[in-house]
Amino acid sequence: MRPEIEILIQSDLDDIICEIYKLNLYLERDYKISFLKTKDGVEIDLIVEISARKKYCIAIKAGEVKDLSAFNAQYKLAKDLCAKELIVLSQNKIAQVQDGIHVMPWQEGIETIMKLGIERAPT
Repeated sequence: MRPEIEILIQSDLDDIICEIYKLNLYLERDYKISFLKTKDGVEIDLIVEISARKKYCIAIKAGEVKDLSAFNAQYKLAKDLCAKELIVLSQNKIAQVQDGIHVMPWQEGIETIMKLGIERAPT
């Protein structure tokens, strides 16, 4: 991968994470936000913990997602973390769901994540 493309991808990733973080503060959601990379290289870009019993793992991709099986390792890690599902934010135009992996456009995904905490699970 060319360095300028890698910088652009990292910039998009940072922008989305910053947007979620800013909305979390502005909307006073009080979500706990973190990330995880295992020693085996499996990475969850964002973990959003809405309550002790309600957690979402998020992968962020710069392009379109065509093959959801590419996220099997992240989905397994999300399940190990007791997350409700793996949300993949991408440039796909239409959302799709398959076996607990939910792919959606970035903007729709950010809105969805911010709305998840409105109906809080009991803590």
